[in-house]
Amino acid sequence: PIIQERPFFHYFGIEGAARYADYSTVGGVWSWKVGAEWAPVRDIRFRGVYAEATRAPNISELFSANSETFPAVVDPCDQAAGEGDGAPIAIPGSALPAACLAVPAIAAAVQNGGFTYSTAQIQTINGFLGGNRDLTEETSQTITLGVVATPSFIRNLSLTVDYYRIKVKNAVGIIGQQTSLDECYGDGGSALPLFCDNITRTADGRVRRIDAINLNVGSYLVEGIDIGARYRADISSSTKLDLAVNWTHLLKQQQTSFAGGPVQKERGQLDCYECGRLGTGFKD
Repeated sequence: PIIQERPFFHYFGIEGAARYADYSTVGGVWSWKVGAEWAPVRDIRFRGVYAEATRAPNISELFSANSETFPAVVDPCDQAAGEGDGAPIAIPGSALPAACLAVPAIAAAVQNGGFTYSTAQIQTINGFLGGNRDLTEETSQTITLGVVATPSFIRNLSLTVDYYRIKVKNAVGIIGQQTSLDECYGDGGSALPLFCDNITRTADGRVRRIDAINLNVGSYLVEGIDIGARYRADISSSTKLDLAVNWTHLLKQQQTSFAGGPVQKERGQLDCYECGRLGTGFKD
């Protein structure tokens, strides 16, 4: 303790810790925390902690073999809107995104009847999913603020309320193959290498391959309140009664697949592995 047994400072103390880890994959990383407790009187105590932590990518995320997939995607540059054989021109050349017309082969096709795909060309677009040896560590920032009440007029009773907020950045995840197309070539897309580097076009301008390997692109946010009560009673010299009740209220749980992307709210949702959602299935 820094101060104790003083007016308005029955107890005041601080804590801190740091850890350095050196990984063969991502190198050296630091984790640390700092916190404080203050009890103005014996019956009540306030506490808070701020921590920054790291998680190195695991073996599977780094080294899992790439597996081939054939995604069902629609090229934003396809004037037939992905309908394939025999489909009429649905998108005039003047309405195509500028990023599409910046590809010489696509611009030339638009001037010579239209840029479209056959059904076979759509069905043979492939891509690869899997590990990435260039991944770096995930980072997190955690804040907890709480209060503990141990009323002297009710012996052996303790009540706690804690608020927590956990933010994970640089999270390991994938960018969906359609998302890469839309962000690179669609109207309003960012055209960043983060998306465009996943796409390979052939000499005639058509998409041949779209990869979705692991990347450090995501973020997660969880926020909530924990409430607890505990009471202990001595029934006899050899018998004790210990009762505890705990309740968690989830205020927020959400993830963002990539910086600037849509926020996916997961509170009250079920898991969806196909869409990358890790839901809680409950709100409280």
